[in-house]
Amino acid sequence: MRLLVLFVVIIIAAADAEIPEIFDSRVAWPECAEIAGAIPDQAAELCEGACWAFASALSVSARLCIADRNFAIPPSPSAALVYTPWCGGCDGGFAKCLLGEWVDAGWWSSPAENFEVCEFCRLRGVQEFRRDPGAAALAILRGGPCVSDVLLTREFYERGNFSAEDFLRCSSAGILQPARKHSVRILGWDVDGTSGAREWIVASSWGKFWGSRKDPGTFRVPFGNNDCDLEREIICAIV
Repeated sequence: MRLLVLFVVIIIAAADAEIPEIFDSRVAWPECAEIAGAIPDQAAELCEGACWAFASALSVSARLCIADRNFAIPPSPSAALVYTPWCGGCDGGFAKCLLGEWVDAGWWSSPAENFEVCEFCRLRGVQEFRRDPGAAALAILRGGPCVSDVLLTREFYERGNFSAEDFLRCSSAGILQPARKHSVRILGWDVDGTSGAREWIVASSWGKFWGSRKDPGTFRVPFGNNDCDLEREIICAIV
């Protein structure tokens, strides 16, 4: 039993040692920064509740770029709404369901390309990390942005509109019911300049006029405590 415990401790320590103090997919892969750091306005470009489709499509597109597997037809949020209505719609949906469909059946092109199916455009699989921020961080470090859901209040959303805060932060201490699920991409992690604590860099799909003043379209979530429910289940596409 002692040997087993020691073995587990060594694995955890080694994994933690591999995680750098800060990491940002946009910086690590500058050739893919435009895709990895894209901040769409879901309401203007598609519809209000399409965050699940945008988070999935942009995360996969970034990971394809990083892996140098650029398909002629990239994943399309609008095609996701048309061809996978069982995963969600304009009132919300499930990124995990959509990524699973892209493993099994592949994805379709955007309306501009007449919704053509990409026969070989399929994911190789997905990785799921449940309340395991260290393992999720390693997956982001090695392959780029991943997807998760956060619980956000209306007050937090309104705080982010034309925010004067350098870095908008979400913590469970600020969550009061009712809170709604919102699908996002995790781009990496940073360190709070005041507390020195590690925090996730999270990209939303509410446009660049929302979020942190110094990093438009994004907000920060404390690392390691499942704040705002972000670490409940982090999903990374295997491209």
